[in-house]
Order: sequence, then C-alpha cells, then structure tokens
Amino acid sequence: MSTKPEHSLVIKSYVTPTLCSVCHLFLVGLIRQGLQCEICHLNFHHRCAVTSDLPCAAPTLSNDYVPVLDLENIYNSSDRQNSKDRTSSRRLSESTPLSSVDPFTSLPQLSLLTTSKNFSRFITRIGPLVNLHDIVVDLICWKNSANTGAFLIWFIFLCLNPSLLFILPNLLLLYVIISNYYLKTSNLTPNTLLPSSSSSDLTTQASEVSRNLQFIQHTMGLYVEIYDWCGELYQYVDWTNEQTTRALLKFLCVSGLSLYIFFRLIPLNWIILSVGTSVVLGNSQDVKNVVWSVLQLSNDKIDSIHQALNEKDYKGVVNGIFEVAKDAGSILKNETMVKSISVCENQRWWAGLEWIPHLHKFERDKWSDASGSTSYPPKELITIPVTDGSDLEWEWFGDWKLEIKNGKTDQDGWIYTDNMAESFSEESIQFVHKKKVLDSKHKSQA
Repeated sequence: MSTKPEHSLVIKSYVTPTLCSVCHLFLVGLIRQGLQCEICHLNFHHRCAVTSDLPCAAPTLSNDYVPVLDLENIYNSSDRQNSKDRTSSRRLSESTPLSSVDPFTSLPQLSLLTTSKNFSRFITRIGPLVNLHDIVVDLICWKNSANTGAFLIWFIFLCLNPSLLFILPNLLLLYVIISNYYLKTSNLTPNTLLPSSSSSDLTTQASEVSRNLQFIQHTMGLYVEIYDWCGELYQYVDWTNEQTTRALLKFLCVSGLSLYIFFRLIPLNWIILSVGTSVVLGNSQDVKNVVWSVLQLSNDKIDSIHQALNEKDYKGVVNGIFEVAKDAGSILKNETMVKSISVCENQRWWAGLEWIPHLHKFERDKWSDASGSTSYPPKELITIPVTDGSDLEWEWFGDWKLEIKNGKTDQDGWIYTDNMAESFSEESIQFVHKKKVLDSKHKSQA
C-alpha cells in the first residue's frame, strides 16, 4: 500500500507577500508567518499544515516562485559571511538566465526588510543634501550679510564668465582636498561622507538623523503641495472649459514665438544673472518690507486694477499702476510707514466644557502673539501705539483680518498643538490646542 510522501516542514519568515498553498490566503505577520516544506517548497499556515492532504513532490522552480529568507538560521549562525551569502542568494527560473536581470529595467521584488534597511541608510546619508539646502537658504535669506554679499559677487562673476563653470568641479575638489589636509595636519578628524559607527558619536548621529527626518518630512509635504497645485491647474488644459483651453492654446503659441525671439536676442547668461540677482536681492529684509508695505497700503488700488483688467478698462489700469507707484515712492521717502499687529486667540479643550479660553497658569494667555511670549488684551481693546513726541501720527488702516493658511489652519483659522507651555512659532504648531490668528494694520504719516 503506497503512502503519500510527507512534508519536511520548518518555520519560515517571509520577506515578500506569500500565499498559503492550501487556503490560498496570505501568510500574515512580520516574522515566522508560516511553514515551508524543505523538499517541495510549498507554504502553509500553521493550521493548514495540520489538515493539509497535499502530497510532497520534488521542487520545481517557476517564474512565480517567491524567494524566502530564513531569518532563524541567519540569526543563529556564527558565520556572518556565510549568512550574508545565504541571504543574498536567489533562486531563479531555469528559463531566466542571470545575465538577463537588468537593475535599470526591472525592479526587485517588494521586501519589508530591504525597504527598512534602505530607508535607514538613506536617512544617515542624506546629510550632505540637507547641508546644501541649509547653505542655499541662508544665502538667499540673508542670514549672514557678508556671506550673501560674497556669494552675490561670485554669482555675478560666474555669469559674466560662464566658461569658468567647466573648472568649477575641479575647484570644489581642490577645496575639499585642501580643507581635509588642514584638518589632518591640525590633528582633527577629516570630513567624511559615510556615517560614523563610533559609539562616542551617538548623540551627534541622533541629532543629525532628527534633522534629516525633518528635512524629508518637509520635502514630502512640499512635493504634495506642488503636486496638488499642478492638479488644480490641470483643469485649464484638459478641455473641461473649452473656451479657457483655447485661450491658453493661443497664448502658448504667441508666447512661445516671443520667448524664442527673446532668448535669441539676449544671451542666456544675462538672463540667469538677472533672475538670480533679483531672487537674492528680493529676499533682503529692506526689499521685503517695502514690498509688503506697498501691498498693504495699495491693496484697494490693486483690486481696482484687477477689476479694470476684467472690464478691459486699460485707462483705469494705467491710472491704478501710477497710484501704486506713488504709494511706493512715499514709502521709499519714509513719508508713510505701514506696520502690522498679529494677535492670537488661545483656547484649551476641557472635558465636558470643550473649547474655552481658560488655560493653565504656566501656559500662554488668552490673547498673545504667535510665540506666546507677549500677552495682549482682546483685539477690540488694542490701542494705537504712542508716538513718544515724534512727528509721526498713527491711524488705523483697515479692519481685523482672519489669517487662513492652507494645510496649517482649519477653515475658521484655528491651529492645533500638543504643547502650549513652550514658546513656538506658527509653523511648528500642530495638534490638540486651538488658537486663532488675527491681523490688524495701521499707518503713519508725516
């Protein structure tokens, strides 16, 4: 009487989604999700292995064969090199030669262990990109005026002599070599791109990982915002509104020809020079103050310009532009000054009372600035600043305005945080507590 060959079952940890050979459902869990036969490589749930009547057969490799990682044997092995060789090996189909696996045209199978490993390595190695981002932001935002001025001079020099860009990589490598030589001769640790494995650097590594994670989080959020913004603009090109799409098509044809003529007449390096210097100078505090003051003082006039454009009243557009230029001139001559007061209303959620303006003594007041360090009375009781004998006379300009920020506030202007005892900026507020941002403007005249 013949008997069915019995399976030689061992507990396995699967790194890819795997189906049970009996019930055809996924083996769930992180490790030791099921059993596998060492002979025929069939996979089973623990419960299905008991009731299974599938015979054991010789192993056959096919295209849908899922490689399995034996974590138990790896962790119990004393030879790390053999374990490494065993985990990196893969069984391939006899019809798929090894040379046909191209890493550029075919993606590897999804693996939770590989994903976590690569993400951990990515976090510890993205530091140079984060440093570059911080340097660029500091230069553009004028965090150090001397460094920004020197960068602006070098930028102008490179734009006027674009051939120097070809030797720029050589200059960068020369700078790295000289700086590392100086560190070596000074008995200091040279810079390295790879993360350090020394236990004495654990604190430094933790701070760097935290900063890198913050950069990744910010980058992902920025990408999502840009993607959503592009999705909103896509309606103008998908023929949802045929009249708008036709107008855009005509504009693209005309502007494309104009841009071609423009770039043919003006050298590209001069265009880059103009755009780059405009971005750097436009981020200086003086320029931003002037632009902000002009926008606040001429808000109604700018609205009238938009209305005149919609009504095709070009004379009104020209008059509005002249009025805005007149306001800008008065600001540049210090004849007019515009300032803003931002007041935040703070509330806390209490069980049974919900959101009310009663906070702990160690927290911020009911009304304060964005950081919570300065307390204010309610917005209705705020008075105009005293001039202290100066020749400036302050007067209220405009009404209170609720500040709404997409992704940071709800539709009523509330922002949520989990800690109101600390002093933090608007950008760092996230969960639990509630506050409203309001804005008031007033001006002075000589």
